[in-house]
Amino acid sequence: MKKKEILTIPITDIAYGGKGIARKADGKVIFVPHTLTGEIVEITIKRQFTDYDEGEIVKIVKPSPKRIQSNCMVYAGTDVMGKIHYTRTPGCVYQDFSYSEELNTKEKQFTNFLNEFCDNFLPTIQSPKQLHYRNKIILHAMNDHGDITLGYREEKGSDVIDIKQCPLAKDEINEKLQEIRNKQGFFSSLHDGMTLTLRKDQNQVNWWRNAPSQKASWLKEQTIIGSMSVPMGGFFQINNDVTDILIEKVIEAIKAFAPKSLIDLYCGCGLFSLAAYAAGVNKISGIDCVEQAIAAAQYNAKQHNIPSAIFTANSADKGFESLMEQHEKNFNTKISDTVLIVDPPRNGMGRNVRKLIRKTDFKGIIYISCAPDTLRRDLKILRSTGYVVKSAQMFDMFPRTAHFESMVVLER
Repeated sequence: MKKKEILTIPITDIAYGGKGIARKADGKVIFVPHTLTGEIVEITIKRQFTDYDEGEIVKIVKPSPKRIQSNCMVYAGTDVMGKIHYTRTPGCVYQDFSYSEELNTKEKQFTNFLNEFCDNFLPTIQSPKQLHYRNKIILHAMNDHGDITLGYREEKGSDVIDIKQCPLAKDEINEKLQEIRNKQGFFSSLHDGMTLTLRKDQNQVNWWRNAPSQKASWLKEQTIIGSMSVPMGGFFQINNDVTDILIEKVIEAIKAFAPKSLIDLYCGCGLFSLAAYAAGVNKISGIDCVEQAIAAAQYNAKQHNIPSAIFTANSADKGFESLMEQHEKNFNTKISDTVLIVDPPRNGMGRNVRKLIRKTDFKGIIYISCAPDTLRRDLKILRSTGYVVKSAQMFDMFPRTAHFESMVVLER
C-alpha cells in the first residue's frame, strides 16, 4: 500500500461551516476540519477535487492558545488493547474553540458575506449559555444486524453515533433521554431509520417517535412578550435566551420605522406578529404554509388581544401577492406605510417572493436569517431595486455549531 504523503501546513482562516483553510505550494485550497486559525498542523489529503482538497489531521504541531478541551466528545468503544476511544459529535464544529474565538470567527464570516451591502454592523449578541441551551434534539435509530444505536448521524454517511446525552441540550432533555433509554423494551421498539424527538417547552419535556400525533396538545413557550402556543413538532427558535433578545431587537426596529401596518412572511405561530403588536402596530397580516402553525398564530393573536390580525395558510410564493392586496383592502392602508418581516427557512426567500418585493415600496424590511449565504443572495436582489441596508446584526443562536442567526434592517 502506498504510504500517504504528510504535509506540514499553516491554517490561515476558517471557512463558513467551520473547516480550517490551508493552501498547498501551488495555491490549491485544502479544507481541514477541527483546526483553528494560526495553527500549524500535519495532515494527509483525504479527498481530492478539482478546485480544492480535503485534509485530515495527523498531528497538531503548533496549537492555538485559543484551543480548548472539547465538550462534545462521546464514548466510541474500547479497542482490543483495552484503550477507550472517543469520537466527535457531528455538527459541533467549534467544539475546540474558546467561545471568544468562536464568536470572532463567526463575526468575520458574517461581515465577509455582507460587507458589500452594509457598513453598519451592530455588536454581536452572544448566547448567555454556550452549552445546555437547546430546547429540542432529534436522534436517529440504526439497526445493524440486531445491534440498535440511537444518536446523531455521522456528518458524511449513514452510520449513527450513539448519544446518551448531548452537551448542547437542556439538562431536562438529557434527564428525559436517560430515562427513556433505561426503559425496558425501549430499544427493541425502535426500527431502522426511526427518529426520536425530545422537545422541552415551559412545562415539561415531550418526546415522540417519527412525527407527533395530530391530536397532541400544543406546547407552551414563555417569551418576554408573554406566553405562546406552538404545535407539537412545529417550528420555534432553539435557544430561548437568544430568542428573547431577538424579539427585543425586532421591536426596536419596528418602533424606529413607526409603520401603520405590518406583514409577516413565513410567520409560523406568529412570534414576530406579536412583537409587532408589542411595538404598537395592530394592523397585521401573516402567512405560512403550515396549517397548524397558522391555527396557532390565530390563537396566539386572540390570547394577546389582537383582534385585527389576519393569518393565511398558504406558501409565501403562492400567496404573497394576494396577501398584499388583501392587506391594503382590509386595513385601508398602503404598502408604503407597511413594514415587511421575513423569516424564511435556510434556502431563503422564494423566487416569486423576491420577484414581487422588487415591485414594492415597503417602508422597511426586517429580514431574519439563519443562512448568510442565501441572505446575501436575497440582499443583492433587494439592493438592485432600491432597498438599502441600514444595519446588520449577528445573534449566536447556535453556539458550538457552524450556524448563527442574523437580523438585517432595510429601507427603500
